Amino acid sequence: MFAFAEEVCAISITGYSFIAYCPECKEQRSASCAREGLNERLENGTDVEVASVTCGHAWKLSEQERRNLKKMLKEGTL
Repeated sequence: MFAFAEEVCAISITGYSFIAYCPECKEQRSASCAREGLNERLENGTDVEVASVTCGHAWKLSEQERRNLKKMLKEGTL
């Protein structure tokens, strides 16, 4: 399985868009997640749900993907 790519596509007021592995397509896809409460979900280990704007699938990020996302937020690269 691919890990969350450390590439940012866009940031909006309501959410983040980035590249993530879609478990249904088995490919990297542009995905987005809600901005509200994201830091709390990452700190608490709560599931982070994303949806692909490319394929329309929705899924929960893996533990590694959540760690990568948390790192990017901390470093200010997202």
